[in-house]
Amino acid sequence: MVNIFEFIETSSWCRRANSATDLYQNENTYLPMFSKECISLINEKDALLHHNASEDSLFFETPSTNSGFKINDLIEGVEVGGSILAHLTKVMIKDSSLLILVRNNLSLTEGYGNRRWAEYQLNKWPSQHNYPLCMIQGENLLTLKQRIKIYSIDKKIQKIPIPAIYLSVRPNDKNIYHWVMETLIRLKCLDDLPELKNIPLIVRDQLSDFQKSTLRLMGVDNKLIITNGESFEIEDLFFPSIPSTPTQHPGAMHWLRDKFLNRMMKPANTKKRLYISRIDSNRQVANEDEIFSYLEGLGYEKLIMSEISAEDQINYFRAAESIVIPHGAAGTHLLFVPPTCKVIELHSPKWVNHCYLSLCASLGISYKWILGSQHGNDMDYVVNLNELKALISHNS
Repeated sequence: MVNIFEFIETSSWCRRANSATDLYQNENTYLPMFSKECISLINEKDALLHHNASEDSLFFETPSTNSGFKINDLIEGVEVGGSILAHLTKVMIKDSSLLILVRNNLSLTEGYGNRRWAEYQLNKWPSQHNYPLCMIQGENLLTLKQRIKIYSIDKKIQKIPIPAIYLSVRPNDKNIYHWVMETLIRLKCLDDLPELKNIPLIVRDQLSDFQKSTLRLMGVDNKLIITNGESFEIEDLFFPSIPSTPTQHPGAMHWLRDKFLNRMMKPANTKKRLYISRIDSNRQVANEDEIFSYLEGLGYEKLIMSEISAEDQINYFRAAESIVIPHGAAGTHLLFVPPTCKVIELHSPKWVNHCYLSLCASLGISYKWILGSQHGNDMDYVVNLNELKALISHNS
């Protein structure tokens, strides 16, 4: 069965609770978690300028691959949406989606963070968000193309008979970035409403070792309800939303950082220089051997993140004084670097993404960038060694 839906704000569907106790005891209520914040890179503008004017223009004017913002937008200042915790009744969750359906035809906007990000995601990747291009016949038999918000349920809908907390039903949350920045951030609800620590978390699949480790490091031991890729209905759901991403919310980044690091021993060595390899993934630096040969001479250590544990990954970054990192999910760990760390991020010209720039800006971390040149027909790229030498010399 195919259904058409529209978005509705949580504040239009639910009553704002008077207190955490009021929310816990009464359904169809909500409270704010993270407040809206404005992020502006005005203080970082000069530091971000490159020695190559044409590269500056391309980097500053290219919309980020998953937000639609340009760096120039961030310099002028943008509002990063906050998040809410809602207590909902009679909800349906469509598997592999961000749809929080309070009726067959109404989905909470906060499933996507906020309306701006929802509309961007729907238009950027419609096939992944139940938003196909449809052919509709007009009055004069003219064919009109338009996008319609629809979804369909292919399998039997399972029932969850007990209260639970929405954590994630997306298959790509085994990716480190999505898991930490767009899933674990929901666990702020356990701080705001400690009674939820006795209520299970809903996840789609069995957790990976990395996912289990991150929950342990955060001190989260709630039981899990695993949906195994099925849509479900639930009578009593606690739904924590996330701040609108991927322009990182400063307050949320500080909360995440503290949630991990307050429970971990400090690393003994805090002078590590790191190069993060993507040899085990896509968007590779095609001349990595040349780049690392130079970096190794300066005392840099190469890390392949898939070969080390979650705790060791975090501790390497905690000990770093300098990091050269191709853009990718491993950049999530910039969340944990010391305030004095100097970061140089390498970008494919086909995949410019500013999420770690805004992360570093939120935490006051020094950030530089290099835009590589295309290599072949895929997203691999070549990094200009002289540009890298110049930036490292500037950072010294």
